[in-house]
Amino acid sequence: MNYNQEHGVEVLCLWDDQERLFATAINVASPSQEVEGGSTLNADFWHTVRESLRAKHGEDLLVLA
Repeated sequence: MNYNQEHGVEVLCLWDDQERLFATAINVASPSQEVEGGSTLNADFWHTVRESLRAKHGEDLLVLA
């Protein structure tokens, strides 16, 4: 098996004039459907991420995965 050992997360944040986060782009090393070390798929990874970020920064937050 060839497992990707890269653990990087790159994040770009965009703030408005009042210093509120209004958009973010997030890049993770493994694809969203991969469950590390398992043989299952999870298509809801980004849904949970978006919900968490919007709960903290507002429902209008744009999240690009």
